[in-house]
Amino acid sequence: MSWSPAPPAGPPPWGSPSDNERQAVSNRYGTVTNLAVYYNVKRNPFSRAEREDLAMRHVVAARLETTQQTMLGLLFALMGIVSFSFSFTAILAIALIGISIFLVLKKPIVLITATDGVIRPSVGWPWTRAEAEEFVNGVRKELLARG
Repeated sequence: MSWSPAPPAGPPPWGSPSDNERQAVSNRYGTVTNLAVYYNVKRNPFSRAEREDLAMRHVVAARLETTQQTMLGLLFALMGIVSFSFSFTAILAIALIGISIFLVLKKPIVLITATDGVIRPSVGWPWTRAEAEEFVNGVRKELLARG
C-alpha cells in the first residue's frame, strides 16, 4: 500500500484561472469570462492594443458603434481621379483611391464603460465587425447573467 499526500488546499496559484471562471468569448477584442473582461483597448486601427483587465462587477455597459469618414473619402477619391486626368503619377492616384476606399468603409468600435465612468474604445478593421458583435454580445450576456 502506498501513501500519497493530500492535494494542497486554498486558492489556486496567482495567474491560473479559478475553478469557477468560465470563458464565454475570446477574439481579437479580448476575452469575456463570467468573472472578468480582458479587453484590448485600441484608439485607432493602426495603434497597438493595450490590454486592460476589468472585473465583471465593474463593467456597466458594452456597445458597438461604427464610424466612417464619407466626405473625407470622397475628397481623396476626387484627388485620385484628378491626378489620373492631369497625367500625374499613377501610383499617387492609386494610393489616393485606396485611402478613399478605406475611409468610406465602416469600421467597428467596441465601447466598454466601467463604474468609474470612463469609456474604453477599441477600433477595429472593417472586416472584424462580426468579431466585435460577438464580443459585445458576450459582455452583455454576462452582464445580464450577473443581474
